[in-house]
Amino acid sequence: MTMPQKLELTWFNKDKALIPVEKGRYGYTWVDPQDPRYCETHYLEYVETITGIRAKKIGGGEAFYSKRADLPPTDDNLLILGESGDVLEALTRVPELREKYVGKVKCVYIDPPFNTSQTFANYEDNLEHSVWLTMMRDRLLHLRNLLSDDGSIWVHLDDVENHRMRVLLDEIFGSENFVTEVIWQKADGPRNDANYFSSDHDVILVYRKTAAFVINRLPRTADMNSRFKNPDNDPKGAWAAAQKRMQMMEQKLVEEVHLYCSPLELEEFIQHFCSSFIQELHEIADLSTFSVEKESDDYDLSSEDTGKSNFEDHQNYVLKQKFTCMVHEKDGEPCEEDLDLISDRIFEVVKRSVGSIPYFSFLGFDDDSDDGNQPS
Repeated sequence: MTMPQKLELTWFNKDKALIPVEKGRYGYTWVDPQDPRYCETHYLEYVETITGIRAKKIGGGEAFYSKRADLPPTDDNLLILGESGDVLEALTRVPELREKYVGKVKCVYIDPPFNTSQTFANYEDNLEHSVWLTMMRDRLLHLRNLLSDDGSIWVHLDDVENHRMRVLLDEIFGSENFVTEVIWQKADGPRNDANYFSSDHDVILVYRKTAAFVINRLPRTADMNSRFKNPDNDPKGAWAAAQKRMQMMEQKLVEEVHLYCSPLELEEFIQHFCSSFIQELHEIADLSTFSVEKESDDYDLSSEDTGKSNFEDHQNYVLKQKFTCMVHEKDGEPCEEDLDLISDRIFEVVKRSVGSIPYFSFLGFDDDSDDGNQPS
């Protein structure tokens, strides 16, 4: 542990250790840290060795290779199958492994059990918090010993245990060594089956071992530097003028979705579409009117090869919804990039809601709007 923290996380049996009582499952019992069963070190059994061969470069002079492409293949990597606690103890205690790895690991990424009350094929993700915290503490202590002074650890979790892990990492690495909390988006849209709120991201906590840690920054490209000039020979160097802020304007739009379906399919589509529209687009659009009517023969989807043209209850429908949104103004006109973005997002909502129903849709300006053109 590092120096004592003013804020400390406590839990049941924090002064105890855990040993497994069931192989391959999360069955544990509490013991004293001096218990011989806990202090036992497991050796690694080397089963297979794979020798890497550097591939030939392809593409001639057009392909780009970094300097690493000329390095010989490494021959000392380990892929270890086993209980993580036993493995880490071996790496930090077995003399030949300890000499090679302790204090020399530059980066550690771990994806520990999220503890989300699920059961997987290889382990149970439903541990009591004190058991989970003790397991993580003991493993994090070993990982800290493995890290070099300029090394860092990246811990991937969701919101179930993230807040407890943050305090635990403060205790082991020191709060001063917290680097950042990375938000990793794991879903491209909300889930309608969520109990309360739909979560679309996980969290990666990043801690350094010491202040010697340095981020590897990406080199600046010529395109990045081209935005900066120094026409007045400013002694501070090149600079970029602030961009003119674009004005916002109100734009009225209408979305039409043409469908060929039964009344029941139409009802299900409307429910899914309206729910998704409200959840995903309410921040950019204010829905004003919504209507559904039977379609004329102008767009007869039943004439297409839909496979449903023989069903008597299937008809052509058109769903119209009018809404207002705020877009940037460019030369007195609505910004096409904004309209394209809105159109793409609405299209995705329609696509997810329509299922196997034959359809087509388009977005246009409302007839009440001053502009009669169609968004691109």
